[in-house]
Amino acid sequence: MAAYDVVETPSAVASHLDTPAPEPPVKRNCFKEFYFGIPGILTGAAIGIALGILIQTMTPSEEVVSWIGVPGSLFIRAIKCLVTPLVFCSLLVGMADMLAVGKASVIGWRTALLYITTTIIGACQGLLWVVLFRSSFGNKSKSTDANPIEFAFACEEPGHFLTHVGATVSCVYDENYNKTSTFSPSSVFIANDIHGSFAKASSGFARRTLTQALQGQLNAIVPSNITQAFADATLLSIIMFAIPFGVAISLLPRDLTVVSDFFRAINTVFMTMITWVISSTPIAIISLLASSISEQSDLKLLVSDVGLYVLCALLSLFVHTYVFYPILLRSFVKINPYKWIMKMARAQTFAFGCASSMATLPVVMECIDETREVSQTLSRF
Repeated sequence: MAAYDVVETPSAVASHLDTPAPEPPVKRNCFKEFYFGIPGILTGAAIGIALGILIQTMTPSEEVVSWIGVPGSLFIRAIKCLVTPLVFCSLLVGMADMLAVGKASVIGWRTALLYITTTIIGACQGLLWVVLFRSSFGNKSKSTDANPIEFAFACEEPGHFLTHVGATVSCVYDENYNKTSTFSPSSVFIANDIHGSFAKASSGFARRTLTQALQGQLNAIVPSNITQAFADATLLSIIMFAIPFGVAISLLPRDLTVVSDFFRAINTVFMTMITWVISSTPIAIISLLASSISEQSDLKLLVSDVGLYVLCALLSLFVHTYVFYPILLRSFVKINPYKWIMKMARAQTFAFGCASSMATLPVVMECIDETREVSQTLSRF
């Protein structure tokens, strides 16, 4: 049974070695530092916003806007395609390495506790901001009487519509409509919703009870088809499958470590491919922002309608990121939290540009690796 107790994986062995020899100095490449760093992302965001506003003033067609967004769309699709298997392999290898050094249980419980705590506090903060801004987001919808529904009835004979003149209703040729595509007043009927049928119509949002929500999460934890979970990019199902998979690999005899070596190599391959995709980040951000802004029909109306909502969202994110997280980081790690946040600024900027947490995951992992303060075994876990 001794062969099953501890498996010395390559990552675990590396952690036992002395401090590696310092790497030779690398010649700085100013273009790469600018392009792949925060300046490149911010420049891409600025160009994308300016380009989007310029194109929007030209009232482009939907086809033009769709082509503008193609590079960004392909970028997001490529990231999502690679992130799912990357998460699986990284977590699997990380779990095996943690078990190899005997830290999986401690780190696992700490991670779970930290995740639950931050989630609960984040939800409470969200409720607090809702209460503070509740009066500003009141129901401003108008009644059906203020916005009557107008419609017309077509008759069997082409060009004829049902018209009303006094108390008489008959099918008459609508000359105004056939010339200008605008109905004459006598052909227009107004719906008076005396029974409130339109007001009672479903809003289209499916309502779920607490039991249904909890059971849905439990079903996601134990997927019936892991292949379908990969196809749907259901990360919770993939994570819960990868954890016992990694445990099982760590229990293999020493002569079967080829299994863990295989997934370790696959993980390296996916990280390399992710790096290739991330190299086009500034271009993708230009495409995403330009297409998103240029498809708006009225920028002034958009800003006036969602300005308060954006302000509320930014305030809540600012407090959560730059107040709550620093307090948490300072309490447990005893380091300057704002220096760490600055090191993660590229990932935060990238997340702002692509609006996808899944697509941002590889950038987060890359930023963590660049800090050289967290081992890859722990960051992948």
